Amino acid sequence: MQSVTHSPQLPLTSIVENLTNGIIAENTQREITLINQAFCDLFDIKADPRLLAGLDYVRSSKQLKRLLVDPEGFNQREKLLILQKCKVIGDEIELADGRWLERDYIPVFNQNQYEGHFWKYRDITAKKKILLEKEELIRELQSLNELKSNLLSVVAHDISSPLATLQSLLQVQADLPIADTYLFFEQIKCKVESVSETLQGLLQWAMMQQNGFQMEYQWVTLHQLIETAAQSVCFEQKENRLINSVKPDLRIYTNESIIILILRNLLTNANKFTAAGKIRVKAWWQNGQLLISVTDNGRGMSFLQQENLFKPQRLLSTTGTAGEKGTGLGLFLCSEFISQYGGKIWVRSVSGKGSCFTFSLPCESD
Repeated sequence: MQSVTHSPQLPLTSIVENLTNGIIAENTQREITLINQAFCDLFDIKADPRLLAGLDYVRSSKQLKRLLVDPEGFNQREKLLILQKCKVIGDEIELADGRWLERDYIPVFNQNQYEGHFWKYRDITAKKKILLEKEELIRELQSLNELKSNLLSVVAHDISSPLATLQSLLQVQADLPIADTYLFFEQIKCKVESVSETLQGLLQWAMMQQNGFQMEYQWVTLHQLIETAAQSVCFEQKENRLINSVKPDLRIYTNESIIILILRNLLTNANKFTAAGKIRVKAWWQNGQLLISVTDNGRGMSFLQQENLFKPQRLLSTTGTAGEKGTGLGLFLCSEFISQYGGKIWVRSVSGKGSCFTFSLPCESD
Protein backbone atom coordinates (compact mmCIF):
# COMPACT_ATOMS: atom_id res chain seq x y z
CA MET A 1 0.00 0.00 0.00
CA GLN A 2 1.51 3.30 -1.12
CA SER A 3 0.82 6.22 1.21
CA VAL A 4 2.08 9.30 2.96
CA THR A 5 3.38 8.29 6.40
CA HIS A 6 2.92 11.52 8.32
CA SER A 7 0.16 13.94 9.23
CA PRO A 8 -0.07 17.49 7.86
CA GLN A 9 1.94 19.88 10.03
CA LEU A 10 2.56 23.64 9.87
CA PRO A 11 5.60 23.48 7.54
CA LEU A 12 3.56 21.35 5.15
CA THR A 13 0.74 23.90 5.27
CA SER A 14 3.11 26.64 4.22
CA ILE A 15 4.38 24.53 1.31
CA VAL A 16 0.89 23.59 0.14
CA GLU A 17 -0.28 27.20 0.15
CA ASN A 18 2.37 28.05 -2.43
CA LEU A 19 1.84 25.11 -4.78
CA THR A 20 0.43 25.75 -8.27
CA ASN A 21 -1.61 22.53 -8.08
CA GLY A 22 -4.92 22.55 -6.24
CA ILE A 23 -4.65 20.76 -2.89
CA ILE A 24 -7.33 19.78 -0.41
CA ALA A 25 -6.84 17.48 2.60
CA GLU A 26 -9.49 15.69 4.69
CA ASN A 27 -9.42 13.78 7.96
CA THR A 28 -11.18 10.48 8.61
CA GLN A 29 -14.46 12.35 9.21
CA ARG A 30 -14.10 14.03 5.80
CA GLU A 31 -13.58 17.42 7.40
CA ILE A 32 -11.32 19.81 5.48
CA THR A 33 -7.98 20.12 7.25
CA LEU A 34 -6.07 21.94 4.53
CA ILE A 35 -6.92 23.73 1.30
CA ASN A 36 -4.92 26.12 -0.87
CA GLN A 37 -5.72 29.06 -3.15
CA ALA A 38 -4.94 27.09 -6.30
CA PHE A 39 -7.78 24.67 -5.46
CA CYS A 40 -10.18 27.56 -4.94
CA ASP A 41 -9.14 29.09 -8.26
CA LEU A 42 -9.71 25.83 -10.15
CA PHE A 43 -13.26 25.52 -8.84
CA ASP A 44 -14.08 29.24 -8.73
CA ILE A 45 -14.40 29.33 -4.93
CA LYS A 46 -14.42 32.95 -3.78
CA ALA A 47 -13.89 32.32 -0.04
CA ASP A 48 -10.55 32.68 1.73
CA PRO A 49 -9.14 29.11 1.86
CA ARG A 50 -8.10 29.61 5.49
CA LEU A 51 -11.78 30.02 6.43
CA LEU A 52 -12.71 26.67 4.87
CA ALA A 53 -10.66 24.55 7.28
CA GLY A 54 -12.90 22.51 9.57
CA LEU A 55 -15.89 22.45 7.19
CA ASP A 56 -17.55 19.19 6.18
CA TYR A 57 -16.20 18.40 2.70
CA VAL A 58 -19.25 16.42 1.52
CA ARG A 59 -21.65 19.29 2.26
CA SER A 60 -19.28 21.98 1.07
CA SER A 61 -18.55 20.25 -2.24
CA LYS A 62 -22.16 20.19 -3.47
CA GLN A 63 -21.68 23.48 -5.29
CA LEU A 64 -18.33 22.25 -6.66
CA LYS A 65 -19.98 19.19 -8.22
CA ARG A 66 -22.38 21.39 -10.19
CA LEU A 67 -19.36 22.34 -12.30
CA LEU A 68 -18.84 18.72 -13.43
CA VAL A 69 -20.09 16.96 -16.53
CA ASP A 70 -20.68 13.76 -14.54
CA PRO A 71 -21.20 14.69 -10.87
CA GLU A 72 -22.62 11.27 -9.96
CA GLY A 73 -19.64 9.47 -11.46
CA PHE A 74 -17.32 11.88 -9.64
CA ASN A 75 -19.07 11.14 -6.33
CA GLN A 76 -18.98 7.36 -6.79
CA ARG A 77 -15.30 7.45 -7.75
CA GLU A 78 -14.46 9.48 -4.62
CA LYS A 79 -16.21 6.95 -2.38
CA LEU A 80 -14.42 4.03 -4.04
CA LEU A 81 -10.97 5.58 -3.68
CA ILE A 82 -11.53 6.42 -0.02
CA LEU A 83 -12.84 2.91 0.62
CA GLN A 84 -9.82 1.26 -1.03
CA LYS A 85 -7.30 3.67 0.52
CA CYS A 86 -4.74 3.09 -2.25
CA LYS A 87 -2.77 5.84 -3.94
CA VAL A 88 -4.17 6.70 -7.39
CA ILE A 89 -2.54 9.08 -9.86
CA GLY A 90 -4.08 10.73 -12.91
CA ASP A 91 -7.87 10.43 -12.69
CA GLU A 92 -9.33 12.66 -15.44
CA ILE A 93 -12.34 14.87 -14.73
CA GLU A 94 -14.31 16.78 -17.34
CA LEU A 95 -15.85 20.12 -16.35
CA ALA A 96 -19.00 21.57 -17.84
CA ASP A 97 -17.14 24.67 -19.03
CA GLY A 98 -14.91 22.56 -21.29
CA ARG A 99 -11.90 22.30 -18.99
CA TRP A 100 -10.24 19.02 -18.00
CA LEU A 101 -8.63 18.37 -14.61
CA GLU A 102 -6.35 15.58 -13.48
CA ARG A 103 -6.69 14.36 -9.88
CA ASP A 104 -4.46 12.33 -7.56
CA TYR A 105 -5.69 10.56 -4.43
CA ILE A 106 -3.08 10.18 -1.67
CA PRO A 107 -4.09 8.43 1.59
CA VAL A 108 -2.27 9.48 4.77
CA PHE A 109 -1.10 6.87 7.28
CA ASN A 110 0.70 7.29 10.60
CA GLN A 111 2.22 4.03 11.84
CA ASN A 112 -0.22 2.10 9.63
CA GLN A 113 -3.13 4.05 11.09
CA TYR A 114 -5.26 5.78 8.45
CA GLU A 115 -5.61 9.51 9.29
CA GLY A 116 -7.18 10.99 6.14
CA HIS A 117 -6.14 11.82 2.57
CA PHE A 118 -5.03 14.47 0.10
CA TRP A 119 -6.61 15.33 -3.24
CA LYS A 120 -4.32 17.02 -5.74
CA TYR A 121 -5.80 18.71 -8.85
CA ARG A 122 -4.15 20.20 -11.93
CA ASP A 123 -5.53 21.73 -15.11
CA ILE A 124 -4.73 19.54 -18.15
CA THR A 125 -7.08 21.25 -20.62
CA ALA A 126 -4.35 22.16 -23.11
CA LYS A 127 -2.80 18.68 -22.90
CA LYS A 128 -6.22 17.01 -23.23
CA LYS A 129 -7.11 19.15 -26.22
CA ILE A 130 -3.96 18.04 -28.02
CA LEU A 131 -4.65 14.38 -27.18
CA LEU A 132 -8.27 14.62 -28.35
CA GLU A 133 -7.17 16.29 -31.58
CA LYS A 134 -4.58 13.58 -32.06
CA GLU A 135 -7.17 10.85 -31.51
CA GLU A 136 -9.55 12.54 -33.95
CA LEU A 137 -6.77 12.84 -36.52
CA ILE A 138 -5.94 9.14 -36.12
CA ARG A 139 -9.60 8.24 -36.62
CA GLU A 140 -9.76 10.41 -39.74
CA LEU A 141 -6.58 8.85 -41.12
CA GLN A 142 -7.91 5.36 -40.45
CA SER A 143 -11.18 6.28 -42.15
CA LEU A 144 -9.34 7.74 -45.15
CA ASN A 145 -7.16 4.65 -45.39
CA GLU A 146 -10.23 2.41 -45.39
CA LEU A 147 -11.87 4.67 -47.96
CA LYS A 148 -8.75 4.58 -50.14
CA SER A 149 -8.59 0.78 -50.04
CA ASN A 150 -12.28 0.47 -50.81
CA LEU A 151 -12.14 3.00 -53.63
CA LEU A 152 -9.15 1.27 -55.22
CA SER A 153 -11.12 -1.96 -55.28
CA VAL A 154 -14.20 -0.22 -56.66
CA VAL A 155 -12.23 1.68 -59.31
CA ALA A 156 -10.52 -1.50 -60.44
CA HIS A 157 -13.96 -3.12 -60.83
CA ASP A 158 -15.59 -0.16 -62.57
CA ILE A 159 -12.75 0.19 -65.05
CA SER A 160 -11.98 -3.47 -65.70
CA SER A 161 -15.62 -4.33 -66.37
CA PRO A 162 -16.12 -2.02 -69.40
CA LEU A 163 -12.60 -2.78 -70.61
CA ALA A 164 -13.39 -6.50 -70.59
CA THR A 165 -16.55 -5.77 -72.58
CA LEU A 166 -14.52 -3.70 -75.06
CA GLN A 167 -12.09 -6.56 -75.48
CA SER A 168 -14.94 -8.97 -76.20
CA LEU A 169 -16.51 -6.58 -78.70
CA LEU A 170 -13.23 -6.14 -80.55
CA GLN A 171 -12.75 -9.89 -80.75
CA VAL A 172 -16.09 -10.40 -82.53
CA GLN A 173 -15.85 -7.26 -84.67
CA ALA A 174 -14.39 -9.08 -87.68
CA ASP A 175 -17.39 -11.40 -87.88
CA LEU A 176 -20.04 -8.64 -87.66
CA PRO A 177 -22.26 -7.94 -90.68
CA ILE A 178 -21.91 -4.45 -92.16
CA ALA A 179 -25.44 -3.60 -90.99
CA ASP A 180 -24.42 -4.11 -87.35
CA THR A 181 -21.29 -1.97 -87.53
CA TYR A 182 -23.05 1.22 -86.38
CA LEU A 183 -24.47 -0.49 -83.28
CA PHE A 184 -21.05 -2.01 -82.62
CA PHE A 185 -19.31 1.36 -82.60
CA GLU A 186 -22.10 2.87 -80.47
CA GLN A 187 -21.45 0.20 -77.86
CA ILE A 188 -17.72 0.89 -77.95
CA LYS A 189 -18.39 4.62 -77.63
CA CYS A 190 -20.52 4.08 -74.51
CA LYS A 191 -17.91 1.84 -72.86
CA VAL A 192 -15.06 4.26 -73.55
CA GLU A 193 -17.10 7.17 -72.20
CA SER A 194 -17.98 5.13 -69.11
CA VAL A 195 -14.31 4.61 -68.27
CA SER A 196 -13.48 8.24 -69.09
CA GLU A 197 -16.25 9.56 -66.85
CA THR A 198 -15.19 7.33 -63.96
CA LEU A 199 -11.62 8.60 -64.19
CA GLN A 200 -12.74 12.20 -64.63
CA GLY A 201 -14.96 12.01 -61.55
CA LEU A 202 -12.20 10.46 -59.46
CA LEU A 203 -9.70 13.07 -60.60
CA GLN A 204 -12.08 15.89 -59.67
CA TRP A 205 -12.80 14.25 -56.30
CA ALA A 206 -9.06 13.86 -55.60
CA MET A 207 -8.48 17.54 -56.39
CA MET A 208 -11.23 18.54 -53.98
CA GLN A 209 -9.52 16.64 -51.14
CA GLN A 210 -6.45 18.85 -51.39
CA ASN A 211 -6.03 21.73 -48.95
CA GLY A 212 -6.59 25.12 -50.52
CA PHE A 213 -8.70 23.78 -53.40
CA GLN A 214 -11.13 26.43 -54.64
CA MET A 215 -13.87 25.89 -57.19
CA GLU A 216 -14.39 28.37 -60.00
CA TYR A 217 -17.91 29.71 -60.49
CA GLN A 218 -19.66 31.18 -63.50
CA TRP A 219 -23.18 31.89 -64.75
CA VAL A 220 -24.57 28.87 -66.60
CA THR A 221 -27.90 27.74 -68.05
CA LEU A 222 -29.07 24.64 -66.19
CA HIS A 223 -31.17 23.34 -69.10
CA GLN A 224 -28.07 23.31 -71.33
CA LEU A 225 -25.95 21.62 -68.64
CA ILE A 226 -28.48 18.78 -68.54
CA GLU A 227 -28.31 18.43 -72.33
CA THR A 228 -24.50 18.37 -72.19
CA ALA A 229 -24.48 15.75 -69.44
CA ALA A 230 -26.97 13.61 -71.39
CA GLN A 231 -24.83 13.45 -74.53
CA SER A 232 -22.63 10.70 -73.12
CA VAL A 233 -25.52 8.60 -71.75
CA CYS A 234 -26.69 5.86 -74.15
CA PHE A 235 -30.46 6.29 -73.76
CA GLU A 236 -31.22 4.91 -77.24
CA GLN A 237 -29.64 1.53 -76.53
CA LYS A 238 -32.02 1.05 -73.62
CA GLU A 239 -34.97 2.63 -75.48
CA ASN A 240 -35.25 5.21 -72.73
CA ARG A 241 -36.46 8.76 -73.26
CA LEU A 242 -35.00 11.78 -71.46
CA ILE A 243 -37.42 14.56 -70.55
CA ASN A 244 -35.68 17.81 -69.66
CA SER A 245 -38.37 19.77 -67.78
CA VAL A 246 -36.05 22.56 -66.63
CA LYS A 247 -36.90 26.02 -67.96
CA PRO A 248 -34.50 27.03 -70.77
CA ASP A 249 -33.88 30.44 -69.17
CA LEU A 250 -32.96 29.19 -65.66
CA ARG A 251 -29.45 30.50 -65.00
CA ILE A 252 -27.41 29.76 -61.87
CA TYR A 253 -24.00 30.81 -60.54
CA THR A 254 -22.08 27.58 -60.04
CA ASN A 255 -19.20 25.36 -61.18
CA GLU A 256 -20.11 24.04 -64.61
CA SER A 257 -17.91 20.95 -64.70
CA ILE A 258 -18.97 19.69 -61.26
CA ILE A 259 -22.69 20.07 -62.00
CA ILE A 260 -22.24 18.22 -65.31
CA LEU A 261 -20.44 15.40 -63.47
CA ILE A 262 -23.28 15.15 -60.92
CA LEU A 263 -26.00 15.19 -63.58
CA ARG A 264 -24.16 12.71 -65.81
CA ASN A 265 -23.75 10.25 -62.94
CA LEU A 266 -27.41 10.52 -61.95
CA LEU A 267 -28.61 10.18 -65.55
CA THR A 268 -26.30 7.20 -66.16
CA ASN A 269 -27.60 5.56 -62.99
CA ALA A 270 -31.23 6.13 -64.02
CA ASN A 271 -30.55 4.77 -67.51
CA LYS A 272 -28.79 1.71 -66.10
CA PHE A 273 -31.82 0.59 -64.11
CA THR A 274 -34.52 1.57 -66.61
CA ALA A 275 -35.54 -0.12 -69.87
CA ALA A 276 -37.99 1.35 -72.40
CA GLY A 277 -38.96 3.98 -69.88
CA LYS A 278 -38.82 7.69 -69.09
CA ILE A 279 -36.18 9.70 -67.21
CA ARG A 280 -37.23 13.18 -66.20
CA VAL A 281 -35.15 16.08 -64.81
CA LYS A 282 -36.81 18.90 -62.87
CA ALA A 283 -35.55 21.95 -60.97
CA TRP A 284 -37.23 24.37 -58.58
CA TRP A 285 -36.38 26.87 -55.85
CA GLN A 286 -37.16 26.14 -52.21
CA ASN A 287 -36.08 28.12 -49.14
CA GLY A 288 -33.33 29.89 -51.05
CA GLN A 289 -31.87 26.67 -52.46
CA LEU A 290 -32.08 25.11 -55.90
CA LEU A 291 -33.47 21.58 -55.89
CA ILE A 292 -32.83 19.29 -58.87
CA SER A 293 -34.41 15.87 -59.28
CA VAL A 294 -33.76 12.97 -61.65
CA THR A 295 -36.70 10.56 -61.73
CA ASP A 296 -37.09 7.26 -63.58
CA ASN A 297 -39.76 4.57 -63.81
CA GLY A 298 -37.27 1.72 -63.75
CA ARG A 299 -36.40 -1.11 -61.40
CA GLY A 300 -36.39 0.86 -58.15
CA MET A 301 -34.65 -0.17 -54.93
CA SER A 302 -35.34 -1.81 -51.61
CA PHE A 303 -35.12 0.17 -48.37
CA LEU A 304 -31.80 -1.53 -47.48
CA GLN A 305 -30.28 -0.56 -50.84
CA GLN A 306 -31.33 3.05 -50.28
CA GLU A 307 -29.73 3.07 -46.80
CA ASN A 308 -26.32 2.03 -48.18
CA LEU A 309 -26.29 4.10 -51.38
CA PHE A 310 -23.92 6.91 -50.43
CA LYS A 311 -21.65 4.99 -48.04
CA PRO A 312 -18.22 4.22 -49.52
CA GLN A 313 -17.77 1.26 -47.17
CA ARG A 314 -20.96 -0.33 -48.51
CA LEU A 315 -20.41 -0.02 -52.26
CA LEU A 316 -21.65 -3.26 -53.82
CA SER A 317 -21.71 -4.59 -57.35
CA THR A 318 -25.11 -4.24 -59.02
CA THR A 319 -26.37 -5.22 -62.47
CA GLY A 320 -28.54 -3.02 -64.68
CA THR A 321 -31.52 -4.05 -66.78
CA ALA A 322 -29.22 -4.89 -69.71
CA GLY A 323 -26.54 -6.61 -67.62
CA GLU A 324 -24.49 -3.43 -67.03
CA LYS A 325 -22.15 -3.82 -64.08
CA GLY A 326 -21.22 -1.18 -61.52
CA THR A 327 -20.59 -0.56 -57.83
CA GLY A 328 -22.34 2.74 -57.10
CA LEU A 329 -19.08 4.70 -57.20
CA GLY A 330 -20.75 7.41 -59.27
CA LEU A 331 -23.41 8.01 -56.62
CA PHE A 332 -20.77 8.21 -53.91
CA LEU A 333 -18.89 10.84 -55.94
CA CYS A 334 -22.15 12.76 -56.45
CA SER A 335 -22.66 12.81 -52.70
CA GLU A 336 -19.10 14.06 -52.15
CA PHE A 337 -19.39 16.84 -54.77
CA ILE A 338 -22.76 18.01 -53.46
CA SER A 339 -21.45 18.01 -49.88
CA GLN A 340 -18.59 20.30 -50.98
CA TYR A 341 -21.24 22.76 -52.17
CA GLY A 342 -22.99 22.64 -48.80
CA GLY A 343 -25.91 20.77 -50.33
CA LYS A 344 -27.53 17.39 -49.70
CA ILE A 345 -28.66 14.44 -51.80
CA TRP A 346 -31.40 11.96 -51.01
CA VAL A 347 -33.47 9.30 -52.76
CA ARG A 348 -37.05 8.07 -52.77
CA SER A 349 -37.57 4.71 -54.40
CA VAL A 350 -40.10 1.89 -54.62
CA SER A 351 -38.94 -1.50 -55.79
CA GLY A 352 -40.42 -2.23 -59.20
CA LYS A 353 -41.70 1.31 -59.74
CA GLY A 354 -38.64 3.56 -60.04
CA SER A 355 -36.45 6.02 -58.18
CA CYS A 356 -36.20 9.76 -57.66
CA PHE A 357 -32.82 11.29 -56.73
CA THR A 358 -33.01 14.88 -55.48
CA PHE A 359 -30.15 17.16 -54.51
CA SER A 360 -29.99 20.70 -53.17
CA LEU A 361 -27.56 23.46 -54.12
CA PRO A 362 -27.18 26.73 -52.20
CA CYS A 363 -26.51 28.94 -55.24
CA GLU A 364 -27.54 32.26 -56.78
CA SER A 365 -30.08 32.69 -59.57
CA ASP A 366 -29.92 35.21 -62.37
